[in-house]
Amino acid sequence: MLQRLGFDDRWISWIKECLRSSSMSVLVNGSPTKEFNVQKGIRQGDPLAPLLFVLIAEGLTGLVREAIKKKLFSGVSVGSCKVPVDILQYVDDTIFIAEDNLENVKTLKVILRCFELSSGLKVNFAKSSLGGIGVDRETLISYAEQLHCKLSNIPFQYLGIPIGANPRRCTTWQPIIRKFSKKLSTWRARTLSIAGRVCLINSVLTSLPLYFMSFYRMLRLVVKQITKLQRNFLWGAKQDEAKMAWVSWNKITMPKEEGGLGIKSIYIYSGQGGV
Repeated sequence: MLQRLGFDDRWISWIKECLRSSSMSVLVNGSPTKEFNVQKGIRQGDPLAPLLFVLIAEGLTGLVREAIKKKLFSGVSVGSCKVPVDILQYVDDTIFIAEDNLENVKTLKVILRCFELSSGLKVNFAKSSLGGIGVDRETLISYAEQLHCKLSNIPFQYLGIPIGANPRRCTTWQPIIRKFSKKLSTWRARTLSIAGRVCLINSVLTSLPLYFMSFYRMLRLVVKQITKLQRNFLWGAKQDEAKMAWVSWNKITMPKEEGGLGIKSIYIYSGQGGV
């Protein structure tokens, strides 16, 4: 794998020596056994592990690119610029994105098998799942049988974002609102000054929807609900309790240089109230 990625033989020998020169012992009934040399694998906590894993993961990406180059695998084009998307990798999570056809499924199975043989790793198909957007269930079942994996429900969560969800439905945004309520319930019991509440709103509460809004445009109704939660928390109102706001929210969200408190406005980030 390292040779295919272009690494020099000398560098590869250094990595091999780092792995083969390590030793370990096993605890048996609380007593360590005699140390022995490790011929394969990496010890837990080894600083080389993240580097080697990234290199191996890049090998999987290379297999996908090679299959696309030979027109054996086809991803999807996203947006008006037709950006090609075929594989997404983050840490140890990998998502393959492909057009709906049986040839892609067969090619993907070959890619994964080649990856296993070249890297020595094993793909856990029991923990893998297959999902489709706009694909009938019978077709998905046949694809899942080809890959020996389970079916995934749509939408599904990936890095905190519901993939396949409709952002124009309020139910898509309910997790954000629930997170807001959970955060607020933790801090309501504590005595905080106005400055402390402003700091908490900017550092914690506002950051929750911004990640979501980087992918989806927020609905106007959801913007109002989140703004209401922020406003009630600032003035110390409890759940389902009305409390007088001494200053309008528009003035509070103004910069401090202009007389406001500098609270980030969800209305501005969502495009003046959303859709």
